[in-house]
Amino acid sequence: MNQETGANARPVGRRIKSLFFKLATLACSMVFGLLLVELLSRMFLPIFPGPEKRTPEGKPLHTSLVFPGGTLPPGEVYRQYSHEYDAWTTVTPQGFRGPGLPGAPDVVFIGDSFTYGSGLSDSETFSSLFSKLTHSACVNLGIPGAGTGGEVSRLEFFLDQYSWKPKRVFLIMLAMTGSLTPGNDLMDNWISAQSGDNGNGKPGNNTPGPQGGILRSAIGHRSPLLRHSNLARIVKFSMGPRIKKLLAPGVDEAILNQALTLTGGELRRLDNLAAAKGFQYDIVIIHPVQDILRGTDDATISRLQQISPRKVVPTAAIFKPDPAQYYFPLDGHFNRAGSGRLAEFLADYYLKTGRESAPQITP
Repeated sequence: MNQETGANARPVGRRIKSLFFKLATLACSMVFGLLLVELLSRMFLPIFPGPEKRTPEGKPLHTSLVFPGGTLPPGEVYRQYSHEYDAWTTVTPQGFRGPGLPGAPDVVFIGDSFTYGSGLSDSETFSSLFSKLTHSACVNLGIPGAGTGGEVSRLEFFLDQYSWKPKRVFLIMLAMTGSLTPGNDLMDNWISAQSGDNGNGKPGNNTPGPQGGILRSAIGHRSPLLRHSNLARIVKFSMGPRIKKLLAPGVDEAILNQALTLTGGELRRLDNLAAAKGFQYDIVIIHPVQDILRGTDDATISRLQQISPRKVVPTAAIFKPDPAQYYFPLDGHFNRAGSGRLAEFLADYYLKTGRESAPQITP
């Protein structure tokens, strides 16, 4: 009996070894194949992992973006560079995004990188296009990475520093309640509170990554996979909006409620500042592309309206039915078409509601 058991064990052992060898061979072949495809993609369809800042001559520029008071490096000229754009960018001597203006502004825009114009030249930002459409003197105080608190503080700094008395202020909020990742104003406000910074575009050490599993983390904003794999960048570049729609991280309701409470406090601070300084203001909501594609934009507006001291201005309707055409697929910010579409809407809204008063309407 023992001999039979031993005889049977040997063929089983050989089969296991054979199966293991085949699996190992298959795994090695797959890894080799992926490495080969990765190499070929870098040779024939390279996608720059950017974005990055470069000098006018094309050399990498390593300078701090945010100075005390929320100012940008005064007088700097540089290029925002990535696979999707090469945008010349200027900073005025006062420390805000160009183009500048000789006197005080009639209209001030505050917001994050969408307002700043990531991936867009000075003349392509929606604040610049709005200025031309309405013949108004405008200032772009947008700053990449800022939360609502930092944006309001920056506005207050510039109003006091230069004694500006604008007629209108547009707060442009990028928000989505169906998913929370850095870049979403709600999440940025929460991160600022956790890290103890002032929300002026200086992320803290406690910034959480995308939630929802390995696959979602892999396609998240500036993930290691996208930084190091050209093949992954090709996939996201060709299918960016659809990937974001399917794999947007989920929501921790506790964090969302905290973020909404914090954001509501900053909106009330803007309301108080407007009363003290004598300007009218609007809270304009723009959405990540996945919020519109998933049909969750109405829910976002509903939650934000509950915390806002005044009626918010929604914009999702102007980007339907094909929102993907208005965003850079890899970068995620507005492209020229998106910036132009928002500028047209805001100009029409501004002229319809009056240059100094702001009764609320919807698109």
